[in-house]
Amino acid sequence: MILQIAPPPRSAYSTPLMLLNHPMDASEREFILHALNSTAIVAITDIRGTIVLVNQRFTEISGYSEQELLGQNHRMLQSGQHSQDFFRAMYATIAKGKIWRDEICNRRKDGTLYWVATTIVPYRSLHGRIERYISIRFDITDRKFAETHLRDSRAALRAAVITDPLTGLINRREFSVRLTQSLALASNTGTAVALALLDVDHFKTINDFYGHDAGDTLLIHIADRLRNSALAPIHFVARLGGDEFAIALDNETAGDIDQTLEHILNLIRQPIEINGVSHHCTASIGYASYPQDGESEKELFKCADLALYEAKAQERNRVIPFVPRLRAIFDRRIEFQQAVETGLRMGQFAVHYQPIVPLSGQKPLSLEALLRWHHPQLGLITPQAFGEIFEEPSTAVQIGHFILERAISDIATMRARAIRVDRISINVTAADFRNHDFTARLTTLLGRYAVSPEQICIEVTETMFLDTGSTGIQQDLQQLHDLGVKIALDDFGTGYASLTHLVSLPFDIVKIDRSFTSNITRHGPETVIVQGVIDIVRGIGRSVIAEGIETLAQLEQLNTMGCDTMQGWFFSRACPPEDLETVMNSVWTQLMPLKVHHHTARAHERINRTMLNTGLNAGAKKPV
Repeated sequence: MILQIAPPPRSAYSTPLMLLNHPMDASEREFILHALNSTAIVAITDIRGTIVLVNQRFTEISGYSEQELLGQNHRMLQSGQHSQDFFRAMYATIAKGKIWRDEICNRRKDGTLYWVATTIVPYRSLHGRIERYISIRFDITDRKFAETHLRDSRAALRAAVITDPLTGLINRREFSVRLTQSLALASNTGTAVALALLDVDHFKTINDFYGHDAGDTLLIHIADRLRNSALAPIHFVARLGGDEFAIALDNETAGDIDQTLEHILNLIRQPIEINGVSHHCTASIGYASYPQDGESEKELFKCADLALYEAKAQERNRVIPFVPRLRAIFDRRIEFQQAVETGLRMGQFAVHYQPIVPLSGQKPLSLEALLRWHHPQLGLITPQAFGEIFEEPSTAVQIGHFILERAISDIATMRARAIRVDRISINVTAADFRNHDFTARLTTLLGRYAVSPEQICIEVTETMFLDTGSTGIQQDLQQLHDLGVKIALDDFGTGYASLTHLVSLPFDIVKIDRSFTSNITRHGPETVIVQGVIDIVRGIGRSVIAEGIETLAQLEQLNTMGCDTMQGWFFSRACPPEDLETVMNSVWTQLMPLKVHHHTARAHERINRTMLNTGLNAGAKKPV
């Protein structure tokens, strides 16, 4: 049968039966029962938990009819949300005749869950024996779901606060908190902690040439590899921002740290597929150890950052530990960089020019623009004395802008002075192409100073085509070539040159490095190599320039081998623009008594044989 009683509000859960025993007339009694039945969920079970009475609210919330409930054990409503210990404690309480209160999650007939605030009151017979349990409940499902939502929202908010949204790793803030905790623990236990900073090599180039989506995909792959590296010493990993990650390692010796971090680099070196294209990526790592390198989070970060800077300065793709001398090296670099920026503002930098000499005398000399610094303390110095500043991309770009504009403006000045030059060669680095505006800047300057593109030669080195962004550089070079600018491959043979570059890239000129020409007269391996390069380059329609010519014997040997354009101290050192007229007249005076060899049919025959042996077409034309 359906019981028509219900409890009052939660604050008076123990009073319903007392109210029913209070003297009252029938109408009062009926009203109270109606009020309770309208608001409360009531059931009565025997001492074994068998349901003997329920009210209408009970059937409504459970989804069961009265007939389905009566005679069934109350366990039929269990949701599985509570442990056995929870119910043991409940039964232990009511079996002693005590009132039990708590919140219970039950399961409806349709499988959905609902929550009720429950009070169970034991009912004793006249003999004092417990015969029934009266349960009085209120529906708190909405409140519980709201609490769950709020709890989940708080958890999600905390996760958002401490997590990097792109990679799912912890962020800089949380890493800092955990590292501080690890250092405190290490201080108490006398153990070691290492902090490693990892930077993805040439990441900006990847972003610039392949787009930010590709860059994000790359970072996600790297984060997954760090997260799933399964290396026990790794305590936690974070993305600090951009392409920089931080790794905390516990209880490691220096040798173990190096081994662990080298393993991480090997993981990153594995190909990563982005949009169906396989990319090869490398990274640089610098690390510092507690307590020997620093005893605070701030000190460790600074030392690890110095080690990372050194790793990037040493051609990247390596692990470097912090050592005290790095502080002095870093301070020197910063001081030098600031001095360079000051020098650019104060006009301390200049461009000098070294002649590039065609031995035939049938066309004017060309010039190579070379940077010089009138240093306040060191005097006039060459880039060999401050080459490390080019490792800082922003500084390299500033210097590149300076050289480009100065060289083009000097062409206009030479024209006004009636100094004839065929073209001026300008050395560029990968940093000059990083923002994809090199061609636009060059075109603007050519228009400003009324200089023809044919008077410019851009010199690049082999190493520029090894980086991830080399595809973009190749596209820029092709645009320059299409404008009429000459492209020269400088220092050929000193890096990782591929013969395919000679036919796949828009080179007009190949410059043989001085490391080969210096021993050319000894007829050793260098002579054979140089002869092969000359034959191949000329055979595919390009020009050859030999650098580092210091003696007449070198000149004559190279000219006999088929090289008729040279550069070196034999003719002149680099000089300031105001001395060019004198220097160029001196060069022509030097050339007049020399016996210069020109190519004969026999020489062309030798070239054709070389082309045939290397599988290249001797009659190939230079690209348009």
